[in-house]
Amino acid sequence: MIKLENKANVMPPDADYPYGAIKNDTGTGDGTPVDVQVYGDIHQFFARLFAISGLTSNGLPDNLTNGFQLYDAFEKLAGLQSWTALTTPILSVDTGTITAGTSFINKIRIQGKTLEWQCIFSATLNSIGTSISVNIPSAITSLTIANNTIPRPGTCTYFSAEVLPAVLNATTGKVTITRGAAFPNGSLRLFGFSFRLEIA
Repeated sequence: MIKLENKANVMPPDADYPYGAIKNDTGTGDGTPVDVQVYGDIHQFFARLFAISGLTSNGLPDNLTNGFQLYDAFEKLAGLQSWTALTTPILSVDTGTITAGTSFINKIRIQGKTLEWQCIFSATLNSIGTSISVNIPSAITSLTIANNTIPRPGTCTYFSAEVLPAVLNATTGKVTITRGAAFPNGSLRLFGFSFRLEIA
């Protein structure tokens, strides 16, 4: 990006344009030199940004008094949403039993076209073998995930010591966590993983 202040014949920052502005030419060559294609592209970008963000231009310069509409449009499009808390993770195993603990973090947020899911849970294990499955929340499955037939490899931190393979499979609707040896029986164990998914 070429900063406006690095161009010739520009207006200094003021209340209306806190980052400076181009200068109108009086006919004597004292205006800011601009290229019609570059300048046109900028306004095509602005117009498209407003069109898909759903905002309506107020016809005023962007500043603290009138508001920064272009930034608002970009923020709305890009997301920057707060985390949304989900219910207790639903766990399942092929053999034995698993019981979810009462302490967990299960949340999602969307930033633009990216969804992030973070899941930390505790569980009591009883002869479950080498794999645990976690249901993908309906808040995720209800969205259109790009290339959702492709399993997403990831990792899961287990008991604050081991890093295990974790695979998100939208077709089965589960994240499967596997261990080379059987999970030990006993008291609560802690698991944690996260995934970032492209959404339509």
